[in-house]
Amino acid sequence: MRQELVLIREKDDIDAIIATDETEKPKIEINKLYWNVPHILPNISEQLRLNKIVRSNTELPIKFRSWELIEYPTLNNSTRHTWPVNTTTKLESPRHIVVAFHDGRKGKMLKDMSKFDHCNLTNIRMFLNSERYPYQDLNLDFDSNRFATLYEMFANFQESYYHLQTNQS
Repeated sequence: MRQELVLIREKDDIDAIIATDETEKPKIEINKLYWNVPHILPNISEQLRLNKIVRSNTELPIKFRSWELIEYPTLNNSTRHTWPVNTTTKLESPRHIVVAFHDGRKGKMLKDMSKFDHCNLTNIRMFLNSERYPYQDLNLDFDSNRFATLYEMFANFQESYYHLQTNQS
């Protein structure tokens, strides 16, 4: 099976570091890169079963995960914004949408690009084939610490994506 790892670098390394001053321009040099792909060796009984399946020309579904990063460099200075995102075939329909905001961080060495900004978000929704997610408005207010719904959505994403079990009472 063909596998592909694509790495795309920015024109400079400013967003990859955090600095205490902006006097020096950093340069990150990658000398070696390893991509460790696990090789699974079945035991003898499983190998015999798999050989039978291969000889019978039975189709085998192979699951995969695909990440796609879509960056919207500047948003309008308004309270509403609609952003059409094209998806692919039904076979590869998205299971998770992760939205994150950076405000005034890109290209600034003194800002930490691993941190994200809430941008006083009050609501966010997505339509997939005319179905709305989430169904109800979120009614967020970061100044009043009303963002538990977002945290719960993030926790649910982690459980689903990483197949975690949480101990909820």
